[in-house]
Amino acid sequence: IAAKEIPCDSIRSKTALNGDGNLWASLWLAVSPVTVTLPIVLGSCVLVGLPTAWCLKFFGAERKGNYLFAGAMWGFAIPLLILLYMGAQEGWWLALLGSFSGGVTAATWWRSIQQS
Repeated sequence: IAAKEIPCDSIRSKTALNGDGNLWASLWLAVSPVTVTLPIVLGSCVLVGLPTAWCLKFFGAERKGNYLFAGAMWGFAIPLLILLYMGAQEGWWLALLGSFSGGVTAATWWRSIQQS
């Protein structure tokens, strides 16, 4: 075995998630969840999260419970709306994960507001 082949083989063995030994396919498989979720999460934060925070502040309703409710509600609704738009017959459980993620994001946002 040439020294030149050893690093390549060790990288392939560590990243061959799909089992065929193709490094680029494995890297794409590892990176694709981020490339799919990043625009959805970033878009949701900017288009929904910031206006919701502004509305809560404008109406004097900045309380932890309100942030958690809004985050969980929008976290549930956004994946559900995307699934409905796609015409997906399954995957409703993603809305439950979204609700949890929205609630955690809202709690984090609330904590950052209290510390600033």
